[in-house]
Amino acid sequence: MECLNIYDSQIDTSHLYQGDIFTRFDTRFDKKVLPIVDPPEMAFMVLNYTCDLINKKDLSYIFICPIFKLEVIIEETLEALKLKYPNKSKNNIVKELSKFITRILNYEQKFLFFLTNNSEFGGSHAFADLLRIITIPVKYINNILENRIKSLKSPWREKLGWKIGYIFNRVGLPDTTTNNVEDYIKSHSVIRSYFGEF
Repeated sequence: MECLNIYDSQIDTSHLYQGDIFTRFDTRFDKKVLPIVDPPEMAFMVLNYTCDLINKKDLSYIFICPIFKLEVIIEETLEALKLKYPNKSKNNIVKELSKFITRILNYEQKFLFFLTNNSEFGGSHAFADLLRIITIPVKYINNILENRIKSLKSPWREKLGWKIGYIFNRVGLPDTTTNNVEDYIKSHSVIRSYFGEF
């Protein structure tokens, strides 16, 4: 399967960016920094917005997620489809699986981010699991920079930012009414004409 190159050929070594990919580094003094992930990850991806990573003024933690070979999600989905549709033919299962993988490849799966193959992934396609968020204290930023292997280029970096915002950003609003909704419904003319008085 041929895919576009989504990685930047020039990586600025002085800054960390959203979409930077790095390999596990030694944290023998603090084993909780990079917990063991199952199945074993290939790498990790930085999720913080680039402006926060460069500014760093109020940055306490770096948010990352693990990266796995695409085969992991193919195998998991295939098993789930076989259980869900025990009587479907092999061709139908393959069609269902193909639809799901196509959604991943087109960045339509909400919690997965497709990463094209490269030598650091052993020539395999991969995906970042956006639901498995891990936080690392900002003091490890140099370790991440030293172990960075890839960096997303535009517009894939912006697509990652959009997906992160879509998943996690919420605008909190005050309640629009202090009235009890049930009282409102009971007093509404349509309800009253249907049920009469309560």
